[in-house]
Amino acid sequence: MSATGTTKRVTTVEIARQAKVSRAAVYAVLNADKATSIVIGQETRQRILDTAARLGYVRNEVARSLVTGKSYTIGMQLRSLANQFLATQFYTDFSRSCNDSAYRQAYSVFLSSSEFDFAREARNLQALLAKRVDAVIVERGEPGEHDVVLRQMQAQGIAVILLGEVDVPGLPYPVVGFDEPLAGRLAAEHLWALGHRRILYFNAGKVRDNSLRVHTIRRELFQRAWQALGGGDVLPGFATADPLHGGMELAEYLVQLPRAQWPTAVACSMDSLAVSLSVGLRAHRIKVPKEVAIIGCDDIPGAAEAAVPLTTVRLPTEKMAQGVWELLEPRLKDGGLPADRLVLERRIIAPELMIRQSTRTATLKQEDPALTLTA
Repeated sequence: MSATGTTKRVTTVEIARQAKVSRAAVYAVLNADKATSIVIGQETRQRILDTAARLGYVRNEVARSLVTGKSYTIGMQLRSLANQFLATQFYTDFSRSCNDSAYRQAYSVFLSSSEFDFAREARNLQALLAKRVDAVIVERGEPGEHDVVLRQMQAQGIAVILLGEVDVPGLPYPVVGFDEPLAGRLAAEHLWALGHRRILYFNAGKVRDNSLRVHTIRRELFQRAWQALGGGDVLPGFATADPLHGGMELAEYLVQLPRAQWPTAVACSMDSLAVSLSVGLRAHRIKVPKEVAIIGCDDIPGAAEAAVPLTTVRLPTEKMAQGVWELLEPRLKDGGLPADRLVLERRIIAPELMIRQSTRTATLKQEDPALTLTA
């Protein structure tokens, strides 16, 4: 420690002096991931490592990145970590899978979230650009968001991978996303095959953040799939502003209606809505699925262990993480990829129908009067 009370930074020169070896030997040992022509004996190598540990040496990654052109860091910009549903359903499993893959390749992942705040997203991305990360994984909402900073990243040699809609034409970045139209078809076809014709679609269509896009798109895709089956329009929908507990609102509304106006099944945009609806219906002694069948989307942790195990469309996050790494890994290697492969690749992850106890064959008459719900 110096006379001013501050800790002096340990350098390779000091390690070489105390270990009685050349600085080149110290550099070769402490940067073992870099190729070198210097031959270091095991005894000398261990002496260098022991000396570095005793002195508290910490490698200067900034200086190293200036030499190698790599920071061995990956930035991940997600849209929310605060919302309990979103965190458990997607982000936790996805980020863990990406971290595992990155760790095996000696990379560190720095995670940030915007909580659906556009300005915060922009600032986070600018910070990642300034820190010269080697790659960014960005969950983006509306097409065209943050194109200026993302193009700056590409110009600086930073690999950009988007999470989102894979069918948006003209995107100049690799994209990994779920086949959302297939998710809608799987749910619609399952209810149709069980004989349901009076379907209500339930979503958090009154939320005031950018997650509204998810609920809107899923409703549109389900409606499209239902019409393709010959079912015509689904019954007037019901929307809530609470994606976690909003099912209680729908349950309260249904019990005020004549039984003849109930839907035989409810398709939900997210599992959290489906689970809360199931709880609300059971609280009013309405049997699920005998009186009202329920299907969700996402397959969140706990869906299979609910009081009435939830039928849902599973979005396999581990496969998405694998798809991201398949696109990212070759871009992180020295030299990267040829220009003609940098922007055209897509990974489309197929959803999976998980049939459990919350759906069954329709039992109510299909000619009952129309439902009078309002969105």
